[in-house]
Amino acid sequence: MKKYLFFFFAALMGCRSGEEMPDAYGNFEAQETLVSAEATGKLLSFEVEEGQTLAEQQVVGSIDPTNLELQKSQLEASLEALNEKQGDPEPQVAVLEQQMVAAQNQVQATEEQLGVTRQQITNLEREKNRVQNLIRENAATQKQLDDITGQIAVFQRQLEVQKQQVLSQNQQVAVLKRQV
Repeated sequence: MKKYLFFFFAALMGCRSGEEMPDAYGNFEAQETLVSAEATGKLLSFEVEEGQTLAEQQVVGSIDPTNLELQKSQLEASLEALNEKQGDPEPQVAVLEQQMVAAQNQVQATEEQLGVTRQQITNLEREKNRVQNLIRENAATQKQLDDITGQIAVFQRQLEVQKQQVLSQNQQVAVLKRQV
């Protein structure tokens, strides 16, 4: 029986397929590290090999700085423009004061024109009364009266326009005073 057992074990050993079986099974996962750039742009160089160990804060690549430089110069120009706007306000105040004086002078001139127009209307009213008296005595024509009446109407319209100009100019002066 020992003889058979020996052959049995020998046959059993011979029945193996020849493939070696693994000792253990499992999954291996790679450790991934996300690396991000401090700025956006075209990547000019990237000098890292797979599996390479890196130190913290180590520079491993470079990005095209053109866009960043353009943004920086644009921001500097904007800042400079703002600083210039905040410059000395005295010249602007002086210009506004000059505009206010000019507007006040214009108001005064228009008011003087109002006085002249009123005087012309008064003179024409007197002339109209004289012509009406002459018409009663048949010493003047109706055309003369119509001409004077037309002139009075024109001057009255002119007077109204001048009054509106004075109001408008006074409003402009008030606006300039608030700006100063």
